[in-house]
Amino acid sequence: MPDTLLLTAGFSFRDAHICAVLDETLAMNANAAVFAFQFQTIAEEQPARGLALDRPNLSVYASDGAVISGVEGRWRPGDPPKNWDEIRASFWGKRGGGGENVFLLGDFTSFCRFCALSHSIDMVRPAPPTEPGQDTAPQEPAPVPLT
Repeated sequence: MPDTLLLTAGFSFRDAHICAVLDETLAMNANAAVFAFQFQTIAEEQPARGLALDRPNLSVYASDGAVISGVEGRWRPGDPPKNWDEIRASFWGKRGGGGENVFLLGDFTSFCRFCALSHSIDMVRPAPPTEPGQDTAPQEPAPVPLT
């Protein structure tokens, strides 16, 4: 489908059949995209890295670097903007309490936690459908606070 985004976490990209479908789909549809969150280093994620270097609409985010729009690079985070320390800690830090800081979203637990923390308080729910005989003029959706 056009304008589709697929997020993967923990997929090894070693299944040739699935990778062939992804490759063909991304080649035929420049508006589709895949964001692959990988646990290991970019060098250890060779199947995903190789496909991402060929397909700019596949981005691979590994612990020490990424391939984004077909360009490979290493993470070099600078000083976070004001009040961003807590946000950065949700995707960047020490894994298992030791070692160097790494990109954490390739770890499925960290990815799920990040998604749970990323909810929007501005989400709106569409107005209910009208019953027959009622005015069918479009209505503004009512804001729904999320708690």
